Amino acid sequence: MDRGSKVFPRLFFIGDNSVCSRLNTNYFFVRPLNFVVYLNRGVSMIRFVLMFAVVLVLVSPARGDITAADADFDGSGVVDFADFLLFISVFGQTVQTAPVVDSVEGDRAALLALYNSTGGYQWHFTAGGKQWPANKNWLTNKPLGEWRGVDTNKDGRVVELHLLGDNLAGAIPPELGNLSKLEHAILADNHLSGSIPPELGNLSNLQRLYLSENDLSGSIPPELGKLSNLQRLYLYDNFLSGSIPPELGNLKNLEVLYLSGNQLSGAVPSTFANLKNLESLSLEDNPDLCMPSALKDWKFYNSAGIPKCSE
Repeated sequence: MDRGSKVFPRLFFIGDNSVCSRLNTNYFFVRPLNFVVYLNRGVSMIRFVLMFAVVLVLVSPARGDITAADADFDGSGVVDFADFLLFISVFGQTVQTAPVVDSVEGDRAALLALYNSTGGYQWHFTAGGKQWPANKNWLTNKPLGEWRGVDTNKDGRVVELHLLGDNLAGAIPPELGNLSKLEHAILADNHLSGSIPPELGNLSNLQRLYLSENDLSGSIPPELGKLSNLQRLYLYDNFLSGSIPPELGNLKNLEVLYLSGNQLSGAVPSTFANLKNLESLSLEDNPDLCMPSALKDWKFYNSAGIPKCSE
């Protein structure tokens, strides 16, 4: 029988299970869980004392199914203070934080995901014929507003990412959709690849999304149609394919839409007639894209730079 099968509440500590090999124990509290314990960074000594006390209760001889040997971490045959110190040394290193997504720490986690996914260690920009690092203060404990290319509000929440032409290379991580206060995402003129994460549709405060002049592929996610505050959408000069999602017609505040220089196909959605605030549109250089007669009364019907559909 699994030694931890009768333990309740069963404890599960998030960390590297390879630490099990460092201890002379079956490590029953790393087994599957009913109860998850998340600890904050810099956990206090009192919390470790309480945690160790819980372990001792669980291994009480009266339980029968678990013995004190399971808490004898140093293999001395006695559960004593040395085991407590070893308990601290292991879990002080391996227990990880689960940040609240809608928080400053959640924003920090999203930015770290972007850094790791796009080769942040080699971000740079060119000025005066020289290359300069574009990742100043990233991965530090400084306020996020001091990280290069990041602006924050008075509460320290990220409201703008301005990493234009900074040599970002790789996929846009879905965690970017957790930046709930983000208003401007300027990531154009880089080497971003892969698909546009549908999670970007969660950015309800977003006003500007610049992903142009990258190497993005796949379809335009219909989730972008949920960005009710979006004013400018730049996706030109990528490798996007498929049809334009009709959900983009829901962007009532959209003023500028540039989708040129892709591989989009089919008819422009008739829902585009709902884009009453649209002032500038660019759809050219999409060889298989056409304008349907359903939009013949639309102000961009003859000026979108694409042929009419043969219907």
